[in-house]
Amino acid sequence: MKNITINIPYNYEENIQKLIEMKLIANRSEAIRIALREFLQREYNKNLKILNFIKCGNTGRLTLPVPKP
Repeated sequence: MKNITINIPYNYEENIQKLIEMKLIANRSEAIRIALREFLQREYNKNLKILNFIKCGNTGRLTLPVPKP
């Protein structure tokens, strides 16, 4: 996985912490991954087909095709 740094509003962090306390998610990273994955899935269905994103096998994950040498 790629490591990135982001800034989020305080209320997002507070809500993520509540989800962690409720044991609905394991940690902040997982919350961000879930949110980003759901966003990309929604956008794929609307717009990303145009940008040549593809779904990977049975996982449903989105990726760009690997250029051929």
